[in-house]
Amino acid sequence: MTEPLTIDHALRAGPQIMIRATKNGSATASSTPEKVESAEDGVRTDSLSPEERRIIRELKQRDSSVRQEEETHARMLGRHAGAIRYEYQIGPDGRVYVINGSVEVAPKITSTDPEEIKKILKTIQRAAVTVANPSQADLNVAATVANKAAAIANRQALESYIRGRNQVPPDAAMDAAMLRQLNVQA
Repeated sequence: MTEPLTIDHALRAGPQIMIRATKNGSATASSTPEKVESAEDGVRTDSLSPEERRIIRELKQRDSSVRQEEETHARMLGRHAGAIRYEYQIGPDGRVYVINGSVEVAPKITSTDPEEIKKILKTIQRAAVTVANPSQADLNVAATVANKAAAIANRQALESYIRGRNQVPPDAAMDAAMLRQLNVQA
């Protein structure tokens, strides 16, 4: 069974909100919706310590950069993008901030044409590394896709060589197996 390729910056969350305590006493929440509203209106920031205000600034910055990065991945993937998933943390002010995210890649391969498949793989590869600071997961996706594209190119070269020698080209069963193998996995 194959799993979808994911451009992932941390743990993937399930479809419902999950809140768990962390070592420093704060809580984290995970969800797939793009925005999650806090149960409370939050704490007045003037009643927070300087350390709590610093944490809030960092959470706001992380929230913004993660959202922007995941939206960039999704935009670059176009029709091949699946759901964007975020992991959330509740800050000292009671608000919910995005701290990690991922975009599922769902390649829409409708052709058996190797050039068309390589084009789709190139789109996925570009989407993985186009962001300002690609994560290790992004780089892994790009490498996986590059390996799949190289396998297709090798297959094309082999078929061309076989045709040039007037031998029988590989059978349709091999072509079907190759397409199944292109369901890219992370």
